[in-house]
Amino acid sequence: MTYDGKTYGVPYAVESVALVRNNKLTSDSPKTFDEMIASGKKAGSEYPFVVQMGTDGDPYHFYAFETSFGNEVFKQSADGSYTSDLTLGGEGASEFTQWLKEQGAAKTLNPNITSDIAKDAFLKGNAAYMLTGPWNVTAAKEAGLDVSVLLILPQAARKPSPSLVFRCSTRAPRPRTRSWSTSSSSTWRPRKHSPSCSSWVDAFRQ
Repeated sequence: MTYDGKTYGVPYAVESVALVRNNKLTSDSPKTFDEMIASGKKAGSEYPFVVQMGTDGDPYHFYAFETSFGNEVFKQSADGSYTSDLTLGGEGASEFTQWLKEQGAAKTLNPNITSDIAKDAFLKGNAAYMLTGPWNVTAAKEAGLDVSVLLILPQAARKPSPSLVFRCSTRAPRPRTRSWSTSSSSTWRPRKHSPSCSSWVDAFRQ
């Protein structure tokens, strides 16, 4: 983490989200969101797919779907860095909003599904797929579930680009000390310089 040529922190961990499949319920490898929903329904589970949402929404978990429609929060310059110009409200945003409305009507997305409800449904074998992070992959394995981690599936023309969270160690506030303190920060890393989504999936699988 640098600013004006000065180092203020060093990232030591990164996490993101991916699609987790309950292999006892299905062994399908769907290519699109709609194919995943059809696969989950065929599995006969209570929920074909769960993702935490809540009545206030969850931009972190849903950002991958939003980017699939070509909509991001900020525009990017030619070198991949973000500008202060917002891209929200464009054509991609309208398509994404309409898609959310359609999924709500079809009950494939439910604002009543909180993080606890989504986790409980998946761990009890009541959901074939869940969009979540590595913390729930660990919980699923501890519960004895056979799971696989897959890429988040597109619903529009572009590949989904999930948010990345970086945890960093930052310099202590006193200028003469060389000690470091541990803190956390989160950011969207520019797509141009981001590792592929598959690399995060590989990390989840370990």
